[in-house]
Amino acid sequence: MNKLFLRDRKHSFRFMISIWLSTIMVTASILSFLATNILPYHRANTEFQNMQMKTATTMLELYNSEKLSTDKIIKLASSDMFPIKKIDDLSKQNLDSNEMQKLSKGNLLYKTNLIYGTQYIKLGNDILSITVNAYSNVFLSTVRTNGFTLLFAILLGMLLTSLTFKRMLGTFSMVIEAIQEVSKGNFDTKLPIKHAHGSGLSFVNSFNKMTTELSKMETLRNDFISNVSHEFKTPISSIQGFATLLSQSDLSEEQMEYAKIIASESSRLANLSANILKLTKLQNQEIVTEKQLFALDEQLRQCLLILEKKWEDKNINLEIFLDEIKCYGNKELLEQVWINLIDNAIKYTNISGTIILSCTQDNDNIIVSIKDDGIGMNKNSQGRIFEKFYQGDKAHNSEGNGLGLSLVKRIVDLCNGTIEFESEENKGTTFVVSLPIENS
Repeated sequence: MNKLFLRDRKHSFRFMISIWLSTIMVTASILSFLATNILPYHRANTEFQNMQMKTATTMLELYNSEKLSTDKIIKLASSDMFPIKKIDDLSKQNLDSNEMQKLSKGNLLYKTNLIYGTQYIKLGNDILSITVNAYSNVFLSTVRTNGFTLLFAILLGMLLTSLTFKRMLGTFSMVIEAIQEVSKGNFDTKLPIKHAHGSGLSFVNSFNKMTTELSKMETLRNDFISNVSHEFKTPISSIQGFATLLSQSDLSEEQMEYAKIIASESSRLANLSANILKLTKLQNQEIVTEKQLFALDEQLRQCLLILEKKWEDKNINLEIFLDEIKCYGNKELLEQVWINLIDNAIKYTNISGTIILSCTQDNDNIIVSIKDDGIGMNKNSQGRIFEKFYQGDKAHNSEGNGLGLSLVKRIVDLCNGTIEFESEENKGTTFVVSLPIENS
């Protein structure tokens, strides 16, 4: 579930970057188109006005010198680009009184409209208008050419953006994935030096050097912890044995209580030491050996019996749904997984709470779910539950050592499975382990 969240975030990030770059490119294309067409538009408008004026002057000359009729002049002067027509109702032309007076005196009148202007002329008793036909072949051809230019610029820009940034986004995503791996503790992660140049090569070298140093530090830390745990094992066992003997002798009530505390705490230290050694061994292990075919549902029941005293003491209600499933794997390792997860569920479930244990199988995987209605986890704990020695709930620190889920995660990874979880504070937690079906 948390893996799906990271994967969705990664794809969402790539999508947002692509949209952002495409938006910039399209906006730049449109602004460039407008910038390069505003000036030509004004020039064309001025040219059209001059041509309309020239047409009107020619019409006046034909009317005055050649004594041609208005209809004849309209036929001679009109064109597809500059149609000429008679004005039947001058009041519909939105002319003010000064313009009407100027036109009535026989003067030429040019009226600027929203896009292109109209040239008015008076021939005898007729008022004629010379307009620009925005649907003429010449005009449409110009608009079409400019439109295709804009479309071509956008498509070409999108293609070049895709080709140019695809590699950059791929590299960026690779870096993000590498950082995520390092954040999960995988210090063997390295970025490929191939195709890296300049500052990119410097970044790759620095990143790889950082992970190498972190890997060395992690190795030293694991060796130190392993060695210390091994050295602690013998004296802790001695302390535990002597404390147990003392608790069985003739001691005062207070001395008996102290002996029990020593035995209990030394037992906890012995478990911690054993878990550290187990985890160290598993971290250096790459394959699962000693596999056998066994009944997984029966193993889960045995784990519940092992922990019977714990769930009975808290009066926990168990709901068990186990299909009969044969599993091929390391029985001892998987038992540690179920013991740890069930023990955690018991630990964090309130008195008289409920734990639901289920085991099912589909075509490819065996799925084990352990759900409780306990205290749940906050967001900070959810991001760190698989870290070694991390304990989110301080009230239960004395009951564990923070290595249980680290062991579980490592074992599941070794089995090529997945472990996912959902949790909500004061409502409970659900762990789901999915193991691939293997043939014996």
